[in-house]
Amino acid sequence: LWIEASIDMTRLKKDVRQMTVMGEEEIEGVSVVILDVTDYGEFRDLLSAIEHLDVVRDVSYSSFYRKRIILVVDVAGGEQILLDELARRLDDGFMVIPGTGKVIIKRHKER
Repeated sequence: LWIEASIDMTRLKKDVRQMTVMGEEEIEGVSVVILDVTDYGEFRDLLSAIEHLDVVRDVSYSSFYRKRIILVVDVAGGEQILLDELARRLDDGFMVIPGTGKVIIKRHKER
């Protein structure tokens, strides 16, 4: 019997950490609005970046329109932590803007 496997170490560490502190952390659902992204590959890269943040516990879709995608992101610690992590991790092609009860990711017009 021969088994080949690949392990996403980032995701594995996040899942293990989530299991060990599950009862101790406060989880908050935060709306993440992605504006002006029409290329599916670019959207998948953004989604992957969000999913791999240590503070993110789950990501689900709320609505999907052209140039406006809304996700609901379960975050350990709340909206401000998510805002800070996204601002630190996303490249210069995107702005991260705080909103009331949401975080907005907007593509710079120069791109």
